[in-house]
Amino acid sequence: MPRVRALRRYKNSGLRRRLQTGPQNFNRVGTRRELLATQVKDLTGGDVQIDFDQSIILSGIPQYYAVDSDEFPISVVLMSPTRIVLTFGLAPGSTLRIPFEDPAVRNDIAGYVRPGDHPII
Repeated sequence: MPRVRALRRYKNSGLRRRLQTGPQNFNRVGTRRELLATQVKDLTGGDVQIDFDQSIILSGIPQYYAVDSDEFPISVVLMSPTRIVLTFGLAPGSTLRIPFEDPAVRNDIAGYVRPGDHPII
């Protein structure tokens, strides 16, 4: 008599998907949440302070573009978990452009900063 193979019960079912997203998987990487630049403020001649809505991980110099002075930052300092200070060669002017998916500033679950133009106050 031939032997009948048992089917895997949870292989691709909805129950298995629900089990993978339960509380036992709290350390898995979840859905990306984008970062928001809440405030972009001019400190002195060439420094711009950017505050974010959540903690960030900084890796390199972000390629944020000062629209009026037509230049990129030459250095960056992480002042707190939610604040960075960019240093430009000249005064940056009144608008800072954040590019799409710049890898230098991310959050702990791999989210990027929302792109767009931000007024410098």
